[in-house]
Amino acid sequence: MQRPSQIGNVTIPQWWDCKWRRVPCGRNTCQVCTRIAVRSVQEPMRRVLMRDRFEVLVAEARGVFPPLETWIEQEIREEAAEDGYFEEDGAQDIPEPEEFDLFEDVRSWMDSVVELLVQGNEIGEEWVALDMGKDLAWYASTLVAKTYRQLVNRMEIECGEEMQSVEYMYTQYVIAESVRMSREAMRTVRKQGTMLDARLGVCEKWLEELASDMLTI
Repeated sequence: MQRPSQIGNVTIPQWWDCKWRRVPCGRNTCQVCTRIAVRSVQEPMRRVLMRDRFEVLVAEARGVFPPLETWIEQEIREEAAEDGYFEEDGAQDIPEPEEFDLFEDVRSWMDSVVELLVQGNEIGEEWVALDMGKDLAWYASTLVAKTYRQLVNRMEIECGEEMQSVEYMYTQYVIAESVRMSREAMRTVRKQGTMLDARLGVCEKWLEELASDMLTI
């Protein structure tokens, strides 16, 4: 899917992409990347956790850090707060992620990816620590967060929130790109060769089954 440069009368800035891509632009003029740089100094551990989710997966498997879902939920909440979902007197009436069946399905798929990555790390497969492994970890968890975001977007559009159409169209692009990057990562692993070929195949097939549902929310 082509990146939307404009949706309706709204121009989509490039820095929006840095909020979800594993490798952001890194420019000192980017408001997202400059914020990441500041937070990396103020919160070095969070910097490691949020920008390299493979490390989170390994740490979780070893019982060092809180579960990855804790960080996904934090990202969802922070992004929602920025866009006004939460007011000073408490949260607006939006469903919890677990209330959506599709969210639960995508999260279960991500769990299978987590098992693949952790098992690959345990048996010493090099691809896990390379870009293909990092991309798979990153975009699998991005799909969980963005699926929930899109389900809420759809709900609000149906309730007459016209401004959510911009967020809806952009999130549709993010989901499409995250599906594409996850596919490419798994295909690259398959071409390189892995002892976990059968488990990888399950993850690939499951993503294909979910992709159309995520892209047509």
